[in-house]
Amino acid sequence: MAEINSIKELREQLQRAMSLSKCRKCGCMEETLKTLKIELSKSKKDQDNFPDLFEPLSALLNEVENALNKMDPIEYT
Repeated sequence: MAEINSIKELREQLQRAMSLSKCRKCGCMEETLKTLKIELSKSKKDQDNFPDLFEPLSALLNEVENALNKMDPIEYT
């Protein structure tokens, strides 16, 4: 399923970005992560409509939450 591959790619890109110091200090990254967390949390409530995507989206949400915890003090946006 193409959606699952896209979600997997998003997780991989997020992991790569969070390995970079500059990304962990970026206000734009922080805002993007916060927005993703909100939207992915909404998708959990709608899991009955997309049962095949529930597990991959949950894994992405966990990755986003981990990334937020790794953020350094913001130095720029």
